[in-house]
Order: sequence, then C-alpha cells, then structure tokens
Amino acid sequence: MGWWKIDSVERGQVDPSHECPTNSSLVNAVPGQETEDSTLVMYNGDGPADLMGEALRKVNGQFIVAWGRPAKPDELRATFNFCLNGMLMEIGGE
Repeated sequence: MGWWKIDSVERGQVDPSHECPTNSSLVNAVPGQETEDSTLVMYNGDGPADLMGEALRKVNGQFIVAWGRPAKPDELRATFNFCLNGMLMEIGGE
C-alpha cells in the first residue's frame, strides 16, 4: 500500500513536489521516514482511498435503488460531510 502527501484538501491528489525520503525519484510518503512534521502535513494512501471508493459506490447504489438514478456529486459530498461531522463530534475533533 502506498501513501502520499496531499496537494490540497479540496483535490486530495498527490503533491508532485514531495520527495520520497527513501527514493528521491518517487513522490511516495513513508510513515516514520518523513522529515516534515506529520501534524502539519496531510497524507492519503491507497488503502484509505480504496475503502472510501468502495463506500461511495455502495452509497451510490442506495440512490439508484431508492431514486432510480445515481447520486449527484453534491449528494455524495453531503453524505460524506454528514458522517464526518458526526464522527468529529464523537472524537472531539475540528
């Protein structure tokens, strides 16, 4: 499973300017090897992205069954935000 530094929270894509600490020709992030303060930098990885992709496909399937159409992008975002906000309230996050 690979990890990467996120370029922006809105896009969530790989930061192409990041240098892998174990191989300068790659942009991978390596847990425990990064020189930047991990409390200030955001990371994503194949595992979390795969899990989220599967969850979003299942949510989309619920819309198809109930409404006869795929979810609109903003409906998927709203569903994610609804769940994330509830989780953050539970753990005392932002």
